[in-house]
Amino acid sequence: MRSPTAYRLIRTAGILAAVFASAYSGRPGERQSMLRVAFLPQSSPSSLPCSGCVKLGTLPEGTWEAVPDDVFLSGLAAKPPGKLLYFSKQEYEAAIHGLSAREVVRVIRKRLGEWSENAINDAQDRVYRLQTHCLSLTAGSWHAESGPEKRNKLEEHFADGLQLLADLVGQGRYEGMSLQQILALALRQEARVLAELSEISKDSPIRQQSGTAIGAMTATARNRAAILQSALRETGNREFAGSLPHIRLERVLFIEPRDKELQRLLVARGVDFLEWRKGLVAPWPLDGVQELRKSGRSVAILYMNGGDFSADLASLTSAQLERECAERAEPGSSDARTVNHLRALRLEQHLLLRNVAALAKTGTGGETAALAGLAAEDSAAMLQEMAVAVNGRGVPGDHLPALALAESELLREAMFFRQWAGSQERKELEQRFAEIVRRKLRDQERISALMNPKDQTQ
Repeated sequence: MRSPTAYRLIRTAGILAAVFASAYSGRPGERQSMLRVAFLPQSSPSSLPCSGCVKLGTLPEGTWEAVPDDVFLSGLAAKPPGKLLYFSKQEYEAAIHGLSAREVVRVIRKRLGEWSENAINDAQDRVYRLQTHCLSLTAGSWHAESGPEKRNKLEEHFADGLQLLADLVGQGRYEGMSLQQILALALRQEARVLAELSEISKDSPIRQQSGTAIGAMTATARNRAAILQSALRETGNREFAGSLPHIRLERVLFIEPRDKELQRLLVARGVDFLEWRKGLVAPWPLDGVQELRKSGRSVAILYMNGGDFSADLASLTSAQLERECAERAEPGSSDARTVNHLRALRLEQHLLLRNVAALAKTGTGGETAALAGLAAEDSAAMLQEMAVAVNGRGVPGDHLPALALAESELLREAMFFRQWAGSQERKELEQRFAEIVRRKLRDQERISALMNPKDQTQ
């Protein structure tokens, strides 16, 4: 089972488009103001009118506003303190889209009651999302660049970005694991990637659009699995020497009509489900879909995995859930979710391989070199796959200005989180963000040099 923190980091890898389309929609190189959405109690000094603040709504006990960083940070020391509601105004607008004023108030109260108190714990998730966006722009820049020197620099930049993500998801997750244990985990995850690729290849529209890419991804996944099996054998584990772990895929379905028998079955299984319209939304084994249809029920896939669904059940209001399910049930909406799910799973596996290679370095067996080589080889494969994905979306070729802006915003976020963690006396978290700031300052210099090569020779 994934820890809640690790799962939050991983599940966001494939759902970036809506947030980043608005966050980086300016002219190339143009830096746009980032405002936090915070709740300011009436008695707090930070609730006084401020330059740059945008009032968004009012409750009897205070207001929620879009505020600059300094206003939010100063409000943390107030009595009572201000509380963060959303990391950005764009996230807030996406959260309340299409809701009535009364429903927005419910969203704010739920956010205050269940999320704001520990909002800083999701700061690494925010960094993960921003860094994933930077990876995509780096791959697009690399694909468009013809000069070997610049391409090498972008490859280095891409590998460093992947390592930052690997460090984020590895913190607190793999400590205490033996090499044999983490290899078994990586092999099981590789088997999942192969199972998903096999399932997706059956989808006619996706096969027609991405058949070649899926075939290449399948071949590289089989090669990775073979190397992992060999390394496991060297550690003395022969359980999967001749075959991969069995993976039973699951989806979250909208099953209609609902009936008491189906509800009793879900309750007995102990899974989360939602009554929606005239049916049920619930996790279900993918190999059991045909049986449901044979029983006369209609079935539509709303979520690619149960973790996303459970997270939404826990964090969204009933109105938000209604909107989310309705949007997911729209005809033609599933193809993008399928592709994003596969990309997120693929990235997760690569980050796991990096952690496998890091643990293998502490050993003395012959598998160490092979695993280090596997991680490096897979980094190149990830770069190629992301470049193909960016190019396939028809995005204009010059991504460097957008990449420079994205890196600048990520550095700004890391500096803000470092200061926030320090104000809360979260020393370990403050140190983590200080290290991210150090890395991002280096990355910013690298991208600046790529954009202004003449400056480096003067």
